[in-house]
Amino acid sequence: MVKGLSEKLKLIGINPDKLSEATVSRSVPVYSPIHGYVTKVNVNIGKFVNPSDVLFELINPDDIHAALTVFEKDISQVKIGQKVKVSFADDATKEYDCEVILVTRNIDESRSGTLHCHFLSSPKQLLPGMFLNARIMVGKTDAITVPEDAVVRSGNKQYVVESITATKFQLLEVTTGVKENGFIAIESQGIEGKNLVIKSAYSVLSKLKNNSDE
Repeated sequence: MVKGLSEKLKLIGINPDKLSEATVSRSVPVYSPIHGYVTKVNVNIGKFVNPSDVLFELINPDDIHAALTVFEKDISQVKIGQKVKVSFADDATKEYDCEVILVTRNIDESRSGTLHCHFLSSPKQLLPGMFLNARIMVGKTDAITVPEDAVVRSGNKQYVVESITATKFQLLEVTTGVKENGFIAIESQGIEGKNLVIKSAYSVLSKLKNNSDE
């Protein structure tokens, strides 16, 4: 019984070997299991708590991870160990290196999953809850690409504009893939060899619509 009570005292940070009638106190310090800072306080003075209640939430700033949301159609391409480039919403020009350490095995109601990335060098301004943008290095893949400005949207569909002559154009419906560095992959067949409008495509689309209305 004495041994059991000693172990219980150790759980709340009291050393039974140093406990005596002279050291008995009405208060007991609560020690954090990690170094960091408090992000949430769920109690106040005078409140009764149960052993299962969460009193505080703490964050260890030395090991903050980036949690990324990936759509269902893309998550199969993500593997542990892949490199990730992360940037902050307020400065998209500067990127930080990360590595994928965990990929969830379930898809939520929004048809997406979550993966966790470890920062190879933690940015000084990194705080819990910050919004991030990320590029995942999934490997090299051959694809037909066009500048993002060449793809136009009308209704729920996407198109590229084919230039048949200097004054004659037509819309080609396409399915797009990944985007990177201002380019977007075209997954539709039959685009090879076409003379496409890559600048001011929306202007051409507006002109085509006006002519159609007339």
